[in-house]
Amino acid sequence: AMVQHHLNKNTADAWKTIEPYTLDYKTYIIENYMRATIAGYAGKTDLMIEVLSAKPPHTHSSPFYYMDYLLGLAKLRRLDNDADLYFKIFTVRYKGSNYLKSAYRYLSWSCQLKGDNKTALVYYDLCKKSGAANIEEDKQAESEAKEYKTWLIDLLKARLLYDGHYLDMSMDVLKKTDIKKLSCNKFKLEYHYRKARVYQEQKLNAEAILEYLNVIDLGKKETYYYAAYSALQLGYIYSEKGNKDLAKLYFNMAKDDFKENKEYVNSIEQKAKAALKKLGK
Repeated sequence: AMVQHHLNKNTADAWKTIEPYTLDYKTYIIENYMRATIAGYAGKTDLMIEVLSAKPPHTHSSPFYYMDYLLGLAKLRRLDNDADLYFKIFTVRYKGSNYLKSAYRYLSWSCQLKGDNKTALVYYDLCKKSGAANIEEDKQAESEAKEYKTWLIDLLKARLLYDGHYLDMSMDVLKKTDIKKLSCNKFKLEYHYRKARVYQEQKLNAEAILEYLNVIDLGKKETYYYAAYSALQLGYIYSEKGNKDLAKLYFNMAKDDFKENKEYVNSIEQKAKAALKKLGK
């Protein structure tokens, strides 16, 4: 299932692969984890929440509090009011260092959605002080916390809804977003990038291409990931169209041309190299 999703980019087959082998997800924690994880990859956020809500209780011998983190994340993507509860469980009980910064970032987002920016900034402070910036999620969380900028709420909602694969809802929010209120370049990039991602998922490639090109133009000298990831997605679009030359152009651009980018650098390079290898270069 993981190979189908991560390497073959076939999430539908990933779900078909895992579904019959995880029917005992209410009894076995590893089945619950795998079923929920692949459901999330497949954009089945409601199902992911249903599965994680039925997870077996943690035991003293093998506590797996990352499951609470995942449940909080799924609920946040559905804009549930109680998403923060599960991040709080994770931050209090988890004894490791990874995903703590990310959890505090999401707690900040949860507060911002509720209009409590004062507490949101407190969680950004905890994000900076807690855990370790070893994995990409934590690196980006720490970077955002250091910027100390609260989101335009509509933009944050659109991003979360997209991540939860509520595509129509995400686009509805984006279309209602007042772009004049996007005071910094980061949020302008997020707005155009998120529209591109929704269009791409909806198979509206012409619209997606225009938005990605706009992002590359706006963000090519920024430290954010938006421009590099836009080039990567353009590579995928042209690869699916059978235009290998343009696909190779954008995959090489993604890994080589955005020297100022500080986010998801390793991930972008690995994905671009894997795509180029698949194209025979």
